[in-house]
Amino acid sequence: MAGKSTYMRQVALITLMAQIGSFVPAKRAKIGVVDKIFTRVRSLR
Repeated sequence: MAGKSTYMRQVALITLMAQIGSFVPAKRAKIGVVDKIFTRVRSLR
C-alpha cells in the first residue's frame, strides 16, 4: 500500500482529526475549515 490512494486517505484522516481538535502528527499545520472530504479509495481483494 504505497500508492496515491494511501496518501489521499492519510490526508483525509489528518484533516478530519484537525477539525475535531485531535492531535495532528506535524510540527506545524494550518488547515482551514472543511465541510466535505472526497476521496476515491478502492477496496482490496
